[in-house]
Amino acid sequence: MKNQLPGGCHTSDDEAKRQESISVPKHNRASEKNFADMKQIRHFKPNASIEHIEATLMWINNKTVEWLDSMDLQDKNAKITLAKKRAPDYLAKWQERRKELKQKRINRMKEKELEKLKKDAQHLQNKQNAIDNLLRLNIQPCKTSVDITTLLESCMNEHEKESVVKAQITYFKWVMSPPNIDHKLFFFSKERKKLSCETLIQNLLKIVNHTNSVLTGIDATLNIPKEQRKQLVLHKQDEHISAFQRSARNQNPTEE
Repeated sequence: MKNQLPGGCHTSDDEAKRQESISVPKHNRASEKNFADMKQIRHFKPNASIEHIEATLMWINNKTVEWLDSMDLQDKNAKITLAKKRAPDYLAKWQERRKELKQKRINRMKEKELEKLKKDAQHLQNKQNAIDNLLRLNIQPCKTSVDITTLLESCMNEHEKESVVKAQITYFKWVMSPPNIDHKLFFFSKERKKLSCETLIQNLLKIVNHTNSVLTGIDATLNIPKEQRKQLVLHKQDEHISAFQRSARNQNPTEE
């Protein structure tokens, strides 16, 4: 508020601006009243169009009746006759305006639909790329922490370890897409610095454990027998992967 007072950044000594702003409302009570009146009209006239409500509110706010009654009878009749004469032209213009507004809404809906299709297509492409990356490296998705350990032991060097871990993380990000997970676990860098291989491995372990908890409905922190947990995890993982493969075959029948 101090910015509007003398000495503030919005204050002005221009007398012309002061005169122009005399009629500017100092509150929004009029607007709030219009919304309240619109709600009341909609309550009593649920089928009323927005144009009818707008005309009613303008008639009331502009005090058109009082303005007409202040004229002598001849001027009053002349104003009413002129309004009747101009009404068809105004109605035709409004109908044209309505068509334009409707077309703009249709265009916006089409743009949103097209944007959604592009987003879905990109998401599907990311899934396909993640699976292709696993196939290129000749590895299978890790289902347990034991699988991760076995996979890392088969790697020849640190560069190969980093590649397979990133491929696994990308697979879980786009194909498995576990809900309620910290998405920072899928990052390969932080503050423009590459994460170390050990950090990526720890993130992959967290992702796999969280995914298994979601698929089995069992919290990873609970004391469930190891063999029972392993069977549940493998069963759910196989179901999920089989469903995805069937979906991929249905979308690409020519690849069979």
